[in-house]
Amino acid sequence: MSIARVRERGQITLPLAVRVALGASTGSDLLFVPAGPGLFTLQRVPRIELLLDLIEEFADPGPVPDAKSSPDESGVWAASFAPEEAS
Repeated sequence: MSIARVRERGQITLPLAVRVALGASTGSDLLFVPAGPGLFTLQRVPRIELLLDLIEEFADPGPVPDAKSSPDESGVWAASFAPEEAS
């Protein structure tokens, strides 16, 4: 069993046994999940899941533009199919 004291700004230091059990280190993201009155579970959130969540949240559902495409007047991305000039 481990005890941590809440500091003035709501910060705590996770005991070593808890950090080891979670696989947490400096910069790790931790998820507190309510599990009942006054009870929470603690999980380490893998970085890749955070990245995928952000991509999913902010991704445009339309087609992905490439380097040779540009938005038309309506803001829709359309590829330009003009042949490139020979040099």
